Amino acid sequence: MEKQIFISLPKEELQTLMIDCFTACLKLYEPNTFNSLESDLLTITQAGEVINLTVPTIYSLVSKKMIPHNKKGKRLYFLKSELLDWVKSGRKKTIAECETNPESHLRTPKKRRVTA
Repeated sequence: MEKQIFISLPKEELQTLMIDCFTACLKLYEPNTFNSLESDLLTITQAGEVINLTVPTIYSLVSKKMIPHNKKGKRLYFLKSELLDWVKSGRKKTIAECETNPESHLRTPKKRRVTA
């Protein structure tokens, strides 16, 4: 059987105690969920620094829809993780990697049109 304890505290102290407990629980069980997202969000200038491109080049890629971005109003935002994944997706294989599996690099012949 559980023991019950009753403590008499003024309302203000009880509120402060509850807020402190709630804040401590959030820090333990949700480690910087919002802070990591905010630090991952980049402006166009910061995005240029991350992927080493100029701002006009990024605007060009955005207009061609070639780079992952978010737009809110007139502002462009970029997620750092998406930018890094975008850069990684353009990776070309080395000669050694191509030599290990040459069949995957052979072109399929184009179909010829038959004219009648």
